[in-house]
Amino acid sequence: MEKNYIDMTKRISEELKKLRKDIPDTMQGFAALAKAATANGALDKKTKELIALAIVASIPKRWSGSAPPGRRWKRRSAWPSTWAAVRR
Repeated sequence: MEKNYIDMTKRISEELKKLRKDIPDTMQGFAALAKAATANGALDKKTKELIALAIVASIPKRWSGSAPPGRRWKRRSAWPSTWAAVRR
């Protein structure tokens, strides 16, 4: 995993640039969705960001990396809590 934040953001920006060129309609739709999700409404933008941060912080570290030695993660559904480490 990359540790250098500046290099990581540059790499992501370059990849997003490619996506904007290759699939412009999809990227415009994604941008509109992100803008609508962060718009002030029942909750302000800052509160929504804090909720998102709390959700990410509550996900166990084991879901962000590798499985225990000699095992791999087998996904049973889209929700990480249903994943299980299985023997290779």
